[in-house]
Amino acid sequence: MKVLMIYPYVPTLRFLKDFAEMIENYQKVILIPLSDTERSKVLKKNTNIWEYLDNWEEGMYEADTILLLNGLYSGEKYEEIIDFGIDKEKEILVEKTVWDILDDGRREKVHLLFDSDTWKEIPPDTALRELDIPIISVMGMGPNTNKFYMQLALKKYFEEKGYQTLVVGSNELSTLFGVPMLPSSMFENISFRQKILILNQYICEKAKEYRPDIIIIGCPGGIMPYDRHVNNGFGEIPLVVSKAIPIDINILLTYYIRKELLDTEYIASIKKYCEENFETSNVFLGMTGVDVQYNEERNQVEYMFLDEKTVQESTGRDLEIFNMMKRETPREICSIIENILKVDFEVV
Repeated sequence: MKVLMIYPYVPTLRFLKDFAEMIENYQKVILIPLSDTERSKVLKKNTNIWEYLDNWEEGMYEADTILLLNGLYSGEKYEEIIDFGIDKEKEILVEKTVWDILDDGRREKVHLLFDSDTWKEIPPDTALRELDIPIISVMGMGPNTNKFYMQLALKKYFEEKGYQTLVVGSNELSTLFGVPMLPSSMFENISFRQKILILNQYICEKAKEYRPDIIIIGCPGGIMPYDRHVNNGFGEIPLVVSKAIPIDINILLTYYIRKELLDTEYIASIKKYCEENFETSNVFLGMTGVDVQYNEERNQVEYMFLDEKTVQESTGRDLEIFNMMKRETPREICSIIENILKVDFEVV
């Protein structure tokens, strides 16, 4: 049995636990919470597929491969873990933000998580190609809104129903699940027009390779600036996606909204924004348990993680918005979408 240890584990990475069985090439996942505070929040329930451990040294002895993620407070800590892992002859993977802070000597001894083929650029044509396949997009009001969680939920649901899916992921960890990520061009300083043409051709080429019944596209960042401090790239990537590939159904995941600020008029305005900017009338809204604030003294964005009951106080009314903290919610959304696609598309 091949075992993967992931450190540090934080609440925004819940998909690593809930979809652990979908991680390719590993039969078990060990999750190491970031701090004592985080350890006190997690349930100590373990399964045959995943388990929590209290410290990385313990996990290192059990795992074959170590995956280091962003979130530790010093480069020295990463160096300590990497040196320990090398001494124990472990395979070590790192995400890009960790790779960037390592010295050349340690970079030679670890592996970057990315699959380089995912990032190759395709020279754009001058016209958009057409695709006669239903497209589901997953967008958010910003980072840490469970977008990739929803993408995996869609993938799992439709594949269990016998449909072939192509998921183009919004998260750097997508390659763990055999999911290609958006091409690197989407994050580079090139023109809006070039990005649209490149993405259109990229998706069409992937569709030839996967021959899917359904395409699911994740959009990193947010659909608009959150405030003057958090610009979310001014919503460029979601707009590029909507212009490159016509979207049939859009799932928009929001941060926590207090019930006194949430009403039918607010929801209607968000849906109208999506319809006008992304050209789709089928819009599903889901509220996550993440509250976001900008700390002006520290000059940084701060996230607070809320429980299902708190979110239910806002969503548990006659409003068209889902509580994404309920485990059954993603599957409910998938079922509704499947029924829509059965009516509107002969291929589903």
